[in-house]
Amino acid sequence: AELGAGGRTLIVLHAGAQTPLPQKSRDLFHVAIHVTSRRDLAHAAARLKASGLRYSAQDHLISESLYVSDPSGNGIEICFDTPQRFLRREVSADGCVALIATDGSAHSGLE
Repeated sequence: AELGAGGRTLIVLHAGAQTPLPQKSRDLFHVAIHVTSRRDLAHAAARLKASGLRYSAQDHLISESLYVSDPSGNGIEICFDTPQRFLRREVSADGCVALIATDGSAHSGLE
């Protein structure tokens, strides 16, 4: 199967995979499609809603994302980068990473 937009193929999926991906690791293995504007992200959300597909939205501070799964359970992320909201990363002594927003507030990126 081929996925694309505007007559241009972006991703080619090959049939015949024999081993399913373990459920707990599916979040790490997904296709991310970057859009160039918040308007495009809103348009994608509207199309997902109109199609009746279940999806979730996430604000990672450095990006805003929509997550949906295809019929085979493959994860698809549609995201818009928002670097202007992000100042720096800080790593604590225990290895936890915090994203520091331009207003100085700390975020895990999982909010």
